[in-house]
Order: sequence, then C-alpha cells, then structure tokens
Amino acid sequence: MRLRAPAPIENVADTASWVAEIRACESARADALFRDPLAARLAGERGRRIARALPDGAATAWGVVMRTCAIDRLLEDALAAGIDCVVNLGAGLDTRPYRLDLPASLHWVEVDLPPLIAAKNAQLAAETPRCRVERLGLDLRAPGFAAALRARLPPAAGAVLLISEGVIPYLTAERAAELARELRTLPGVRCWLQDYENAGLRRPLPRRWTEALAAAPLLFQAPNWFEFFREQGWRPARVLTSGEQGARAGRPFPWTFPRGWLLRLLPASWRRGVLDATGAVLLEPAAAD
Repeated sequence: MRLRAPAPIENVADTASWVAEIRACESARADALFRDPLAARLAGERGRRIARALPDGAATAWGVVMRTCAIDRLLEDALAAGIDCVVNLGAGLDTRPYRLDLPASLHWVEVDLPPLIAAKNAQLAAETPRCRVERLGLDLRAPGFAAALRARLPPAAGAVLLISEGVIPYLTAERAAELARELRTLPGVRCWLQDYENAGLRRPLPRRWTEALAAAPLLFQAPNWFEFFREQGWRPARVLTSGEQGARAGRPFPWTFPRGWLLRLLPASWRRGVLDATGAVLLEPAAAD
C-alpha cells in the first residue's frame, strides 16, 4: 500500500507563509509589479516547500499578485481621501507598512492568531516601518472578537479602514455574517477592503486541492459575494477585478495547464467573466433602512 504524502499545509497559519513566498517570487522578477524585500525571509523554507507542493502554482500566483496590486491601489486611494488608522484583520505575514509609501502619522494595527503575531514580531524586530505599527494577538473566529478588538484599539483612532485579505474564504458564511455585523459597530470605521471571489456557490475543489487544504479548508459559500455583504450592512463603493488589474499591469492570466488551457478555450466574453469574478472591493457601511 502506498502511503499518502503529508499535506503541505498543516494549519491556517501556513497559508501566510505560502502567500509570502508568492510575494517573494514576484519581487524577484525583472518585471515585478511590486517589491517586497521582506517576503522571502518571512516565507522561509516552510513557505517555499508549500509553494512547490501545491498544484497549479502559476495560476494561483497570478491571482494572489493581482489581488495584492488591486488592494494596494485601493488602499492608497483611500488613504489619500483621509484615513487615520488601518486595521488589518488576519494580517498574516503582510508587509505593507514596510513596503508602501505611507504617511508617518498613520496608525497601522495588525490582528492575527497570537503565535503568528509573536513570530512576526520577532522576525521584524530590527525593521523600521513607514508608519506606527501595533500588533494584536486575537482570533477573529472566536466569539466576542469585536468586543476584544474594540477594547484594544486606540481611543482616538479617527477614520478607520479595515482590511481582510485572504481571510473570508476560511470562515463559514455564518461567522462571516456575524463578523461583518460586528465590524460595523467599531467606532470610526469608514470602509472595509477585501479580496473577493464572486463565482457563486463554490464547486467541489479538485481532489489535489482538497487534500492539500484539508487542515485549512475553504468554508465560505454565498450565491453572490456583494449581495451577501450588502445584507450585512456593507455596500460596494469601488471594485477592481483581477482581469482589469491584469490588463492594466500588462500581465495576462498564464496559459498553463490545466486552468489556463481551459480558460483559453472559452469565448472571449466568458473568459472576461471568469477573470472578473475575483479581485478587490472597497466596502462602505450602508445607510440604515
């Protein structure tokens, strides 16, 4: 009997190392769309092993790079419009406070699982961010998360922008709805920046992906991403699709097997629909009925 190889991802925190490795690979390209000099260190050998082990790497990396660029762009526009504090939920190994040109007066709060926060603090202790950075060890899946976060946010945070990149897919729809309603109650919240996948109810993943993500399964399902959050009191103010971002950057979806080949067989209008089903969205609290 052949023994099955261990899954490359052992817990949800491993996905942060995986995404950091994708940013490191992008940064090493001659035509890189962004430079993240800390990504390779944060990814470590663990992140490199995960990236090598997961299937369809080029297509997945394209999606992560496009969402990174889209979130960067929406974030910079929001800051220019007047944001005093950014709260990055499920921040993982994100390094935006170190790689983006941010105002020194900005207060940046990162929230993630306590072990990940402790490890990140140790790895970046000698680095100087562009703005004031604070990290909080909290589990956003836990009951009472919003109350715990509210108690630890600065009392005079001013206008607050929330970020959740690569977070919602790992939550159940019930927890995502609770979180969305809870976040509306935080003082000063002006907007919420997310990546999205608006492809309807999730079809079963290929077996290789199901096995690879067994310890960090994708749980969120909704017929329409935007309508789901609209029902929780958030309206989309601005959307940047992956297809739009790829065209803007001159970086088309890679024609690799199998996803690239299948996509190439679709009529152009269908292909645009597939590429536009993912991207980044800036949500704003909707007015009460």
